[in-house]
Amino acid sequence: MELTDFFNSINKTKKNIVTDDRSERCYVPYVVNKSLSYHKDAIFHVNLMNSNPGLDKKLQYDYYLYGLPKGQRYGKWHKPENGSIGLIMAFYGYSKAKAHEVAKMLSDDQIKAIEGAMYHGGKP
Repeated sequence: MELTDFFNSINKTKKNIVTDDRSERCYVPYVVNKSLSYHKDAIFHVNLMNSNPGLDKKLQYDYYLYGLPKGQRYGKWHKPENGSIGLIMAFYGYSKAKAHEVAKMLSDDQIKAIEGAMYHGGKP
């Protein structure tokens, strides 16, 4: 049993696939919550599940299965931006928030200079 089976069950087929202990162990609440949190119609349901972290996996799955209407909930996950923030953090020793502020002030040439200074050899 894969995670896509759970997503398809909750979003498309509305068929209960968590019928035994083995299938319940394959259900990963964190990933399902994160995936559903990107959609407007599911955000309040996800917030409710996040505020009750002690629920059994089966109870959470059943809540999503019967509580959410059928729908296509597919989208791209948020990914962190380019590696320049990490370079600025390492070069100056700044926190992530401070590195974001500094990145707005640096030009592309300055960021390339930081990349050159932080380059320690090896394969690119």
